[in-house]
Amino acid sequence: MIKHLYPRVDYKPEELEYQNSPPTYPLWKRIVHYVKKHNAKDLVDIGCSTGAVNQFLTDYRYNYYGIDQSPYLIDEAIKRWGSDNTKFELGNWNTTDTVVNCDCLLLLGVLPYGLPVYGYDENISPWHIYNKMIEKYNPTQVIIRETCKIQNGIEIHLETVDLTPFLEIATDVEYINVDTIVGNKVLINVTRKRT
Repeated sequence: MIKHLYPRVDYKPEELEYQNSPPTYPLWKRIVHYVKKHNAKDLVDIGCSTGAVNQFLTDYRYNYYGIDQSPYLIDEAIKRWGSDNTKFELGNWNTTDTVVNCDCLLLLGVLPYGLPVYGYDENISPWHIYNKMIEKYNPTQVIIRETCKIQNGIEIHLETVDLTPFLEIATDVEYINVDTIVGNKVLINVTRKRT
């Protein structure tokens, strides 16, 4: 049961079109850099929206599985990117029973939305959600993207969620100021051994 308006399940593609706009390209290019750096071939994208990351993987051999809870976003993702190597499913981390091979798990701006304030009472923290996804998909790489605020170029105040546990296990951490809509983002790349 969703207790609040967010996370919405009725987003329309035009509401999130900024994800496909030139100001966001540096962010997508850095995400793809991490995917390629670790030679990840099988990607699972939780909260995939319209699958914008696919625009930056056209020169790369990969398999992609995107999950989002908006039927409008999934329909648009299928129109834009549906192919033999890209599949999309309506759902979220709690509702999908699909388990696919996964080298890289993309958690791009979704961790805060799995918390009790948004109706997911079984999740205690973003760290708990992360561990559930690790158990389910067993990836060798996880890329996390969240919103942050950098003051004086050094001090970091996270606006959406406590990322301390993720920063402690990160292989790479990068801060990017994308634009006024998307704002400051932190990219956390975690490489791990498969269990």
